[in-house]
Amino acid sequence: MKFLVFSAFMLYSLMGGCQNQSGSTSKSEESTTNLPAKSASVINISPAEFIALQKDGAIVIDVRTPEEVASGYIDGASVFADVYGSDFNEKIGSLDKNKTYLVYCRSGRRSLGAAQTMVDNGFQNVYNLTPGILGWTGTIKQ
Repeated sequence: MKFLVFSAFMLYSLMGGCQNQSGSTSKSEESTTNLPAKSASVINISPAEFIALQKDGAIVIDVRTPEEVASGYIDGASVFADVYGSDFNEKIGSLDKNKTYLVYCRSGRRSLGAAQTMVDNGFQNVYNLTPGILGWTGTIKQ
């Protein structure tokens, strides 16, 4: 029964159930439609794009473990928040959601998850370095 009701609804929609007499959607219908606002999403970027955004003032976040960071990190990284650390959400939660962030890890996998967590929590401009520090050709600080 539910299938029949659903099928009838779909057929009605396809045949123009929301059209006016001339066969087009009216302006008043368009203006009253409540579409959700476009949500932010993580954007994967190359090392060259990472460098360009960093020069524009983006904040660099290293989400690797403290041991990995001790072996070297991307010059300019200012936030170190181990994505698996107990304080990750606290560190990320203290950041300004309106700024631009460049997130990286070893290969880009953990940072993609960290970046998605940021977007899910209201951050608008979050970029993930692929393929992580493994593909980095810039300066590494010790």
